[in-house]
Amino acid sequence: MDIIILILVSIGSITSIGILSLMFYHRRQYPINTSSILICNTYLAIILSCLTLLDMYAYNLYGLLHENTVVNNWWCYGRIYLLDVGTGSLYFSCLLKACFRLFSIVFYKNKRLQSFQFALQIVILQWIIVFLLLIYPLVLQYYTYTSNLYQCQLPFTNFKAVMSVSTILFFIPMSSIGLIYCYIMFYIKHRTSTLMQQNRERSYQRDVVVLRRIIILVTILAILSSPTIALWMYYIVTNYLAAQIYHIQWLIHSVSLLILSIALVFLNSELQKLLSISLRQNRRIQPAIIMQQQRLKQSNET
Repeated sequence: MDIIILILVSIGSITSIGILSLMFYHRRQYPINTSSILICNTYLAIILSCLTLLDMYAYNLYGLLHENTVVNNWWCYGRIYLLDVGTGSLYFSCLLKACFRLFSIVFYKNKRLQSFQFALQIVILQWIIVFLLLIYPLVLQYYTYTSNLYQCQLPFTNFKAVMSVSTILFFIPMSSIGLIYCYIMFYIKHRTSTLMQQNRERSYQRDVVVLRRIIILVTILAILSSPTIALWMYYIVTNYLAAQIYHIQWLIHSVSLLILSIALVFLNSELQKLLSISLRQNRRIQPAIIMQQQRLKQSNET
């Protein structure tokens, strides 16, 4: 299971870094705008989560291969803190995307709310807020070292800690996304039928489609987390904690990160265009290299 998790998060981090590299490499064809900065924000959260999870299970694998190893140090607690920050930023990045769809539909006259500078400021503010919100588990010493796993964890036996951290990481952003979607649907349904709004009908529908994709993506992530939640609820009822619950938790989390890193490409038309451009360039470069090699070979023979 450790090796599977290491493979999954490695693929997820490489995929995310590769897509970010493509975005910056093709920034002339597709300049960095509000949509791009929001996508980059999501991929940065995925990369942070993947790298910290990769480091965590590298330590775990090392501890299994070398008995009597103790990694109960400051980095053990810092790593689980950064992992929670990455997870929280992932869900809050989806919330930011929903907020900008709200700005585009309801507050479309206020161009500042849709500007690149405002998006960059909000993304920076989001990271600062998540970092600050998740300091209290460190201060209150909610994280504990698990010697048999060679990891620091948020223990499932601490009901208060699990509920408070879960509220910040999952319930606040997910419930906010649901409220935004409901409000946008209400706004579109009850808006005044004017010529200007009729002209914006296509823009409304496009924004709603994107918002639905965000909700579908967050719902998939929540469904993938259901086995861990079920095991935790079973512990609350029976007072029996499965020995592999932490491994199951991070295995599901690594699968979610990998799925998300790939699914974002299929849910975003700009990323699909970037991939098609890079594939076309590769197809053009390879024949040119082959022709150049053939010419060199002919010149050497002569």
